[in-house]
Amino acid sequence: MLLECEDPALFQQVVDEYTAVYQPANAVERDLVEEIIGAKWRIRRLKIIEWLSWTTKWREHEEIKQKLTHFDFGIHMAVSFQGPLRRLSLGLSAVPL
Repeated sequence: MLLECEDPALFQQVVDEYTAVYQPANAVERDLVEEIIGAKWRIRRLKIIEWLSWTTKWREHEEIKQKLTHFDFGIHMAVSFQGPLRRLSLGLSAVPL
């Protein structure tokens, strides 16, 4: 579940915290807690990816921003989604893999 770039100590902290809160008493409950932990960890990972994607796109749009007299968040969102939307229209994955 962990990628090489992820912190095993942080993951273990999440495991310990969720296990302490839910205190699974049998195999089914342990399985459910593991599923919760896995989902939480992947959501955390996706939030980081999303933040980095937006930050990267924002930096890419500095040139556009300088050409416009008004560059608000809406414009930034529209420009940022152009790449993924273009990829989807071509039948490709929205995010290059």
